[in-house]
Amino acid sequence: MSEVMTGSETEARTDRPAAPDVRTSSLRAARIRRRLIVHTTQLAVMAVVYGGWQLMDSTGHLDPTLFGKPSGIVSRLHTWIRDGTAIGSLADQIKVTLEEALLGFVIGTSLGVISGIALGRVRFLADVFGPFIKVLNSIPRIVLGSV
Repeated sequence: MSEVMTGSETEARTDRPAAPDVRTSSLRAARIRRRLIVHTTQLAVMAVVYGGWQLMDSTGHLDPTLFGKPSGIVSRLHTWIRDGTAIGSLADQIKVTLEEALLGFVIGTSLGVISGIALGRVRFLADVFGPFIKVLNSIPRIVLGSV
């Protein structure tokens, strides 16, 4: 006795793994190709900008007091990394900067959460400090950078 199977039953019963979708692999290859072209173009633009900068500075078209040579900047960074600066090792300076930034983040976050909870819970504090907070919030953040 032979059984007649429908198309969906035969598809469900196949033991072979599904063939990779050709469209998916071609899309992946196109994405990789595009990313390679974008990165190559970015490197070319960067080489043109820095090469042009070096050339303009070497030929005297840029004021040396305003623009240093890219080669001079790389040389100075190499010296700082190798020998350190006048105030110490570059690694020590980076470490101190990261510690201060982390400490400032922790203090600022803690005080912000505590202040927010206090202003949200105590109506009197919200009424007293509300206008001051609004004035401080209206100041552009870039102005506070010099402080």
